[in-house]
Amino acid sequence: MTTSPPTIVITSAGPTGMSAWRELWTARDLWWFLVWRDLKTRYIQSVLGLGWAVIQPLFTMGIFTIIFGKLAGVPSEGVPYAAFSLTAVVAWTFFQTVVTDASNSLTNNMGLVTKVYFPRLILPLASVTARLMDLAIMLLMLALMLVLTHMQPSWNAVLAVPAALGVTLVSGAGLGLWLAGLGVQYRDVRYSQTLGLQLLMYASPVIYSAKQVPAKWQTFYSLNPLTGVIESMRASLLGTGPVPWSTLGLDAFIALVLYATGTWCFHRAVRIYADVA
Repeated sequence: MTTSPPTIVITSAGPTGMSAWRELWTARDLWWFLVWRDLKTRYIQSVLGLGWAVIQPLFTMGIFTIIFGKLAGVPSEGVPYAAFSLTAVVAWTFFQTVVTDASNSLTNNMGLVTKVYFPRLILPLASVTARLMDLAIMLLMLALMLVLTHMQPSWNAVLAVPAALGVTLVSGAGLGLWLAGLGVQYRDVRYSQTLGLQLLMYASPVIYSAKQVPAKWQTFYSLNPLTGVIESMRASLLGTGPVPWSTLGLDAFIALVLYATGTWCFHRAVRIYADVA
């Protein structure tokens, strides 16, 4: 007895709710193929390969340590500035690459999007998934830095670090989906996102501690989803203070809102992509 293949009805609104997740699950082979394609392009077909995942955060940490740690004398809460900055750089680099890859996922796959039907959300999700390899390498580098600087992470790191990185992943994907959706109609988005990410880095506690922000601005500053992420990682890995669970919880809520609204914006843009591409 032969079974007929499932019938997929494509509407202008696209799948919604559980049907959208079922469609993504059905196309999981394509998802993993795109992940492998991104990894192959980034590492196998480059001279330094996986070394790029080490060079970028290590170089950034070195510049920050020299300029802000040595010359400017930015306080590092009693821990070596190299470890202080690298902990934040790992989280920031992961966030930045997730945002950039997700936001460019539609334009980088223009030929595929305009010719074949598949769940378009796979494109940014595959790009984000591929960046988990970079994250794993950077975490190994961070662990080596902790050993070299004689830092002893607390038991809170078992929960705080995965939670913080999860918030980073969701918030970065959400912002990337917003930029991908807006970039379909407004080409200025692609040109301005680099500047926007640079400004966001300086508005995040990457080169300084969030404790240096004036008390009257602390509540507003906590709305930055990277504030709780970076401070939680420093507190659990470097012992700079208690883990700010409340701030991390607020950032998790903001990340979920970003992702939910970003998915809506992305699906809305996909419907008109073929007309404006």
